[in-house]
Amino acid sequence: MTDAARSVAALPESARQLAPSATPWAQRPHLDGLRTVAVYLVVAYHAGVSGFDGGFIGVDLFFTLSGYLVTMVLLQDLSNHGRIRLTRFYGRRARRLIPAATVAVIGTSLGALLVLTSFDRSTLTGDATASSLWFANWHFLHESSDYFASEGPESPFIHFWSLAIEEQFYVGFPLVLIVAWRLAPRFASLLATMIVAIVLSVAAQIVLADGDTNRAYLGTDARAYQILAGSALALLFWRHDVRSMVERWRGGAAAVGVVAPVVLTVFVLLATPAIDVDVSTRGLLAAVVAVGSIASLELGRSAATGVLSRPTVRYLGQISYGTYLWHWPVLVLTEALVDMGPVSALVVSGVVGTALAALSAEMLERPVRRPSRLDRAPVVAIALGVSAATVAGLVVAPALLEADRTPTIVARSSSLDGAITDDVVVPDVDWSALAVAVPDVPTCERLDGSDCFVAEGSAGTMLLIGDSHARMLLPALEQVAAGRDMSLALDFSQGCPWQFELLGDADGDKSRRCAERRELTYGGRIEMIEPELIVVAGFPASVEGRGAMTTPNPAWQGLDRASLVERATIETLERLEQHGVPVLVIEPFPHLDANPVSCLSAATMASECVIEAHAQGTEEAAERAIAARSDLVRTLDLDSITCPTLPRCVPIVDGIVVRRDPHHLTMEFAATLSGPIAEEIDQMLPGSPSP
Repeated sequence: MTDAARSVAALPESARQLAPSATPWAQRPHLDGLRTVAVYLVVAYHAGVSGFDGGFIGVDLFFTLSGYLVTMVLLQDLSNHGRIRLTRFYGRRARRLIPAATVAVIGTSLGALLVLTSFDRSTLTGDATASSLWFANWHFLHESSDYFASEGPESPFIHFWSLAIEEQFYVGFPLVLIVAWRLAPRFASLLATMIVAIVLSVAAQIVLADGDTNRAYLGTDARAYQILAGSALALLFWRHDVRSMVERWRGGAAAVGVVAPVVLTVFVLLATPAIDVDVSTRGLLAAVVAVGSIASLELGRSAATGVLSRPTVRYLGQISYGTYLWHWPVLVLTEALVDMGPVSALVVSGVVGTALAALSAEMLERPVRRPSRLDRAPVVAIALGVSAATVAGLVVAPALLEADRTPTIVARSSSLDGAITDDVVVPDVDWSALAVAVPDVPTCERLDGSDCFVAEGSAGTMLLIGDSHARMLLPALEQVAAGRDMSLALDFSQGCPWQFELLGDADGDKSRRCAERRELTYGGRIEMIEPELIVVAGFPASVEGRGAMTTPNPAWQGLDRASLVERATIETLERLEQHGVPVLVIEPFPHLDANPVSCLSAATMASECVIEAHAQGTEEAAERAIAARSDLVRTLDLDSITCPTLPRCVPIVDGIVVRRDPHHLTMEFAATLSGPIAEEIDQMLPGSPSP
């Protein structure tokens, strides 16, 4: 009897249930190479490289790989010792994950201090804390629900959401495995438990994706199926000598040689528009293909295993954790300084992120992971790791991010000669409060519109239809309504175009919500409110900043964005004309390529923050064309007031800050528009406004 056989025989029957059917494979260079594929798909996606719109599934591959490899480690422990040595497992995970992540959080906070204004840093403290303490996914899920959060640079910590899910898995999965094993110490019971958990998680993904894409994408429960799929594969491979079975099967080796490259190619195709599915479906498919990729690579040699096992490819996979940690903050902080195209962004984030990962691996991660006293004292390793993460998240990162100082490295000047003739001193303003100040809105969920009213009057009703840009006009329209003793109703649809049959992105919940809101608006609510005047306003749907545009109208499928928006604008205004009341279209305001509030918060003079403006969109032409031939439709262009120095916009007009972010007006400035709006409405409605 061999030593291995004697060791197995000495174990209790329950442990022998999980004795490996063959010697576990210690070296897996091809799986390191698979990590390389995963991380650079994500890098390409984040850089905005054309053709990698679905590159985020690199994270899905990481999840499945993590479940596979960690479960192998736990099964090895359970098989060899009859139990899972939790402190040893947690200690090793702490040494593997926490040092690099802690340094990345501190390094990112320091980078933000160097290049971002105090205003832009003001929202990052919670992000850094959540990232350090492993609940970033739930933190960002909560933040994503706040549509009116400040539109500063993207958070350089947001990528920690996926690491949080993995860390939560590492903490909880061994405990679940122990309980399941003690309740029913059999291989079949463990596998059944995993399958049930996978089914429940997939069900959560499908149900949540139908109503809230963010919740389905960021929730641990809705993403656990991907990690558990890897765990189930590990259990099958551990218990059954699948490799030998394939080798004994005639043609098995040849089949693996063909299947592995094909499956890996399919996975890469899933990251491209070649497979056109929504985010949730792409994730489900990615999990299936990821399992197939791991399985086919593990079962034998192929061209794919050869390529993935090459030293350079393998090395990049070994440091992929660090590359993932660093590439995103490098990208975000660099873009705060200079404009970059997708190729430049890919090179900068990929090269610098990889270099920092290599440095972290050599100087920090590998020394900490080498056998040492920490290896023999796992409780100490856990305590040190948790303490370091806590201090970084609660003390060091907040101290850096909340420091009251101007950036050390300043972005290219936004000042443009000749834009300001009478410069003004930037006022002392609570910029954080200004950036989130928005008018209250009614619920407006009933078909009859009875819950849509903002103000009551006796001379008829003014109905405002639109998105957040319409919402910001409420201070002006409330004054206009009060001046005419009119009621004011707001049909507000957050993030949705005002045009009928023009919907938001195709990710399910947003399009569905927009469709439901528009169906209420144009499906009877206007008739029930019986307005004397309809006002429409919103962010230009033809501009890419709005996000993807879709339509349920089959006759419009296949139209390019500009044509789709033009068609929807014309048909919606014609639909509104049928109500027989005047319709005022407030033309979209110019949108900026930077946040003026961010600039003003660190500036002395307003001239330092003059910012280039973009065109308002192509629908203006359609709106004006309808107005030119209609007795009921008029358009109002307020650009000369909101941006009197086009094509460059000054941030302060008549002593008032114009915008709270690159797109939305401030409440105070919006109120100043009541005069020109009232003048236009007075020409559209009979009678004179009351004093």
